Amino acid sequence: MPIHGYPGNVITANPTAPTVSSASGVWTTEQQLINQSAGRWPMAATQVSLSARFNSADSAYLNRTPASASNRKTWTWSGWVKRTAVTNTGQNLFSTDNGSSTTIGQLFFNDAILEFNCYASSAYQWRLITTQVWRDLSAWYHIVAVVDTTQATSSNRVKLYVNGVQITAFSTATYPSQNFDGAYNLNQPHYIGAAITSSGYLNGYLAEVNFIDGLALDPSYFGFNDSNTGAWTPKQYTGAYGTNGFYLQFNKEGIDIDFLLVAGGGGGGVVGGGGGGGGGYRSLTSQTVALGVAYTVTVGAGGTAGTSVNGGNGSNSVFSAFTSTGGGGGGGDTRFSSGAAKSGGSGGGGGGGNWGTEAAGAGNTPSTSPSQGNNGGTGSASSPNYGGAGGGGAGATGGNGSGTTGGTGAAGTASSITGSSVTRAGGGGGGTYDGGTAGNGGSGGGGNGGVYKTPSGGSAATSGTANTGGGGGGGGISGGSAQSGGGGSGIVVIKIPDTYTATFSGGVTQTSSTAGGFKTYIVTATSTTSETVTFS
Repeated sequence: MPIHGYPGNVITANPTAPTVSSASGVWTTEQQLINQSAGRWPMAATQVSLSARFNSADSAYLNRTPASASNRKTWTWSGWVKRTAVTNTGQNLFSTDNGSSTTIGQLFFNDAILEFNCYASSAYQWRLITTQVWRDLSAWYHIVAVVDTTQATSSNRVKLYVNGVQITAFSTATYPSQNFDGAYNLNQPHYIGAAITSSGYLNGYLAEVNFIDGLALDPSYFGFNDSNTGAWTPKQYTGAYGTNGFYLQFNKEGIDIDFLLVAGGGGGGVVGGGGGGGGGYRSLTSQTVALGVAYTVTVGAGGTAGTSVNGGNGSNSVFSAFTSTGGGGGGGDTRFSSGAAKSGGSGGGGGGGNWGTEAAGAGNTPSTSPSQGNNGGTGSASSPNYGGAGGGGAGATGGNGSGTTGGTGAAGTASSITGSSVTRAGGGGGGTYDGGTAGNGGSGGGGNGGVYKTPSGGSAATSGTANTGGGGGGGGISGGSAQSGGGGSGIVVIKIPDTYTATFSGGVTQTSSTAGGFKTYIVTATSTTSETVTFS
C-alpha cells in the first residue's frame, strides 16, 4: 500500500512556496527542494504491508481498557492513516473517556483539520486545532501525538507531528499545566477509530499503530526520510512500550471465526414469584477478526435470587463489539412486594398474587437482530395458589401462571458449536403460593419453580444451571424462609481454524479442543470485564 510524502491539496505557508491557488504550474528547483525537505512534494511510493480499514457505516472501531492506570503525564501515539472521506463530523484516531464524559481525550480529524485535546474538570486542559489541512484521499499521513507535561515550557508539553514535521500553526493552542495527569492511560476505555460515545467513527485505513507508555518520542523513532526518494517512510519501532503500551501491526488480513455468546440468566422472584429470564443468546458465524489485536471477552454472572422482591438481572456477556444482555429477573408475588418482572435478554416471568396479574418482562432488550431472547409469561391473580409465570427463553415465550400452577420456563436454543448439540438460555419456572404445582424450568438450564407453603409442605426453587444462562426458578420456601433460585452464569464459545491460536489474558477460565480442522475455546468465567483474547 503506497505511502506518499505529499500531505494534501493545500500547500502550507512558506515565503518561497506557492499555494495551490497561486501556482503557475512551473516549479523552480529551489521551490522543489524546499517542499521536499518539508514533506510536501509527491515522492516515489514506499510500502506498508497491510492496514486495517475503518468504515463509519459499519460502526467499526477497536477498543481496550487497561487493567490499571499508568503514566498519565508522558506518552506517545504514532500511526499511519489514509483517509477515505472528509466530513465535518469528528473522525477519531485515538480517544478515551471515563464513561460520564467528564474525563475525555481525543485525537481526530474534523473536516480537513486535525484536533488533539484533553477535557477534564469542566475545561479543556489541552487543545490543539491545526490551521493546516489534510484532505488528500490518495495520501498516507504519519501522525504522531506526544505528551510530556513534565516539561518546563508549556508548548513542549503537547506536540503534533505529520509526516515527520512538527505542527506549530494552530487556530487554538491551549497547553496543560506542568505535571498535569491527563485522561489517557487511565483505567477506562480507549478507542481507536471511534469516540467513546460510539460515534465519531473513522473513515479510512490505519497502519503501524504504536502507543508508548512513559516516553515522549519524536517521529524519527517510527519513520525516516528515504535518501533515495526523499519520502517520509515508516520504520519499525524497537524500543520499550511500558506498562500499557501496544503495537498494532495489522500484518495479517484476519480470520473468520464463529462464536456463541450467552449472558447470565435472571434470578427468580420470591413467594410464588416468576421465573428468571434466560440470558441473551447470540450465535454468529463467519465474523472476521484481525490478528494481533486484543478483543474484550466477558462471561456474565447469573442474577441474584429474590429474597423479598423480584430477582436480579443477569450480567452481560461480551466478545469484541458484541454484547448479549443478562436475563431479566422474575417478578415477586404482588401481595408481598411491588417488584415487577424485569426486561433483559429474555424477560422475567411476572409474579402471581391477588392484587392483580403481573406483566411479563420484555425480552430482546435492547433489540438485536436476530433476536437474543423472548418475553416472560404473565403471573396469575387467581386463587388458591396464584401461580407465578415462567421466564422467557432464547427459543420461546415463558408460560403463564394459573390459579393452581406456576408457568413453565421457556425453552432455550440448541447449538452444536462445541461439536455436540447443547441447549442454553432456558427460562426459570414460576412458583406458587400456599400449595399448588410449581412450573418446571425450560430446557437450556432453567431452574424449577418452588412452592411457598408454611408451616410445612413447601418446596425450594432451584437455580439456573451454571454456564447455560438459564433463569432461576421463582417462589418457594427453604428452612422456613421465602426462597427463589439464582440465574445460571453465561458462556462464551469461540471456534477458529486450527492453524491459528487464541491467547487469553490471565483472568480467563477456558478449555479448548481441536477437531475437524477447528479449535474450539469454551470460556466459562472471567475475573474482570477487562479480560481479552488475541488471535495469532
